[in-house]
Amino acid sequence: MKKSLGKSILTSYIIGLPIGLLFIASIIIFPPLLSGEGLLSFIILSLYGKSIVGLVISFIIALWFGGILAQKSIEKGNSLFDYD
Repeated sequence: MKKSLGKSILTSYIIGLPIGLLFIASIIIFPPLLSGEGLLSFIILSLYGKSIVGLVISFIIALWFGGILAQKSIEKGNSLFDYD
């Protein structure tokens, strides 16, 4: 793996991973904050636990692909935020 590609993927993880994981955690924590009871959160985790893990894993893989695409775009000289 090229050094610049590794930096691009690492940057993608450093920026995207905390934001995505905090968003997923806030969605799980929101019902107990709203109602004051943790039973609803327990039910959500027990019913959709495997789906949530799958969501996190697919999000991590998407960040990896995003880092690769960002590096290819930078090597071509294109802007990452091209609003044409």
